[in-house]
Amino acid sequence: NEIYPSVHFELRQGEYDNIHSWIKNGEVDFAFINPDGFDDIDIDVIYHDHMLAVLPKNSVLANRKEICLKDLCEDAFILLDEGKHSVPLDAFHAYGLQPNIAYKVYDDYSILAMVSQSMGISVMYGLVLHGYEKNVVVKPIKEKVERTIALACQHKETLSYSAKKLYTYIQERVPALLETVNYEK
Repeated sequence: NEIYPSVHFELRQGEYDNIHSWIKNGEVDFAFINPDGFDDIDIDVIYHDHMLAVLPKNSVLANRKEICLKDLCEDAFILLDEGKHSVPLDAFHAYGLQPNIAYKVYDDYSILAMVSQSMGISVMYGLVLHGYEKNVVVKPIKEKVERTIALACQHKETLSYSAKKLYTYIQERVPALLETVNYEK
């Protein structure tokens, strides 16, 4: 704000399908998105974030070194609702598995609260877990489930000067920053 005092930001949160629509309709200049399935917008990958198993402390799986996706199909599963492009569900289905979905939740931190209360198990992204894992058990997943985090816009060439500057700043600096805060590191 000190460098560009007349530039104002609006931060929105939504599922990937909504974010894609916002980009296409010009409601936002650019956004963070999982690019899977969206090939009609400009995309620049900035990071790959791995999912981890999130378990109640009293889970029978809590003492294992790593968890297989198959292990996560037995208990009540709390699914992060990401819209029609679900990284966890795609991973389960790729191995011919179906988790026992007991809840679909839109908020990562609600999932953490539910797992900590032994309402079920889940999988979450390492970036989300950083600093919030004290009331749950977090384990790596053997099958290495990951999402791609990308910057996306309608067309980079048509971004305003200030949007293009911020886009470039994020592209150049955020990947290294994310490496320092990821739970796995």
